Amino acid sequence: MTLPTSGSEPVTIAANNGDIAGGEVMLLNIARACEELGVDTAVVGPSHPSDLVDAARDAGHRTVVLEANGRKEWMRSLRRWDRTQRGGLLWCNGLVPSLATAGHPGRIVHVHSTVPPARRAMLSIARRGALATLVPSASMRRDVRGADVFPNWVLPIERRERERRGDGTFVLGFLGRVSVDKGVPILAAALGRLEQSHPGRFRLLLAGDPRFVPERDQRAVEDALVSVEGLVERTGWIAPGEFFARVDLIVCPSVWPEPFGLVAAEAMATRTPLLVSDAGALPEVVGRDESVIVPAGDVDALAAAILDRADGVIDTSASVRSGWDRWEKEYSPEAGVNRTRQLLTGMGRTQAAVR
Repeated sequence: MTLPTSGSEPVTIAANNGDIAGGEVMLLNIARACEELGVDTAVVGPSHPSDLVDAARDAGHRTVVLEANGRKEWMRSLRRWDRTQRGGLLWCNGLVPSLATAGHPGRIVHVHSTVPPARRAMLSIARRGALATLVPSASMRRDVRGADVFPNWVLPIERRERERRGDGTFVLGFLGRVSVDKGVPILAAALGRLEQSHPGRFRLLLAGDPRFVPERDQRAVEDALVSVEGLVERTGWIAPGEFFARVDLIVCPSVWPEPFGLVAAEAMATRTPLLVSDAGALPEVVGRDESVIVPAGDVDALAAAILDRADGVIDTSASVRSGWDRWEKEYSPEAGVNRTRQLLTGMGRTQAAVR
């Protein structure tokens, strides 16, 4: 990590997209953490779509809105603005702003998504002259050499009292991007197996949408869900508190190398029983707790693990307690503020600038 020479610059956080996904959730968390530390903070984003800058403004953050519609316009506008108007540190929240400002001084490159081989040359260009490169997990650092691990964190979720059902059904919960890589077809197949062996006992609350998912993958997901259509309630996006109140077990069945696992951390924060696959950083997020990990893509193993929890063969209370403890220590807002303080002070910022 290269250290800057000045000690009191403001921080501007540059958006990857105008839409809001997991990386943009983290952008808002980082902005909140910086402001809690007394750092003069702003968020810069495109005018279209305006979801991200609207959310930042609603959260009380100072915003800089650049006229842009689409990725190419956003990159051109950001590079021009950064070259002529930016003061202080630029926190590039994703590959897009990192590439747009490649070679400019005073930047943090923060990569949230797995970088496929075809894009690693772009990442190499994007990192030129950066003060630091951040990734959310040790798992992802294997693909981004020389990066520093800067784990994500999630806010506490106000959850209603968990619903009590008198019909004996056991409700599985999936929250996030409804896609093949997130393992939705695997979860659907496991639900189908359970319906064959235990008719009427299991249901799935499927929350999220296929935003950013290629049409071919969308068709594959829909084909997988057809056979369990009567067992699935599809809510689209739902308030997290309502979602966690309605489920007995959260399932994160990803089959791609997850760079982190925000939903797993949210389940830990709400003391909700959890199952994750062994894909990417998911085992890292849950602290390598083997009792909550199943092999990615293994329908039989996933179905068996769900049934063991529904039958009480596996007592989830210990993993729920340890999960909450791990969230509080590693993935809570307090932990995020502490990490942000360590990062900024380690880059030469004075104690007066970072309280």
